[in-house]
Amino acid sequence: MVSRKTPLDGRLEITKHAAQRFDDLAGTFDVELGGEHARATIGTMDCTCRGVDNPHVHYFIQSQAFKQLAAGDEVDIDLDTATRTLHVERRPV
Repeated sequence: MVSRKTPLDGRLEITKHAAQRFDDLAGTFDVELGGEHARATIGTMDCTCRGVDNPHVHYFIQSQAFKQLAAGDEVDIDLDTATRTLHVERRPV
C-alpha cells in the first residue's frame, strides 16, 4: 500500500527481500507507471521508529513517477531485469 509520504517524496517503501532483487541493477533503472516512464533508484534509510533499542533499515524505490500515486493506493510491481524496467500497476479498489 502506498504510504501517505509517497506522493510527497516519491519513495515507495519495499521489503528488504524485495530490495535484494534489485542488487544486479546497480545504479538507475526505468519505472513504467500508467504508460509513462521515469528513472528510479533503490534507497535506504536508517531508522529507530521502533525505538532506539531496535534500529533497522527501511528500503525504498525512489522515483518522481511515484508522486502521482495517492496515499492508500494498492500497487503491484514486477521487475523485468532483462530490460531494467520496473512495471508498476495500480490495483482497483
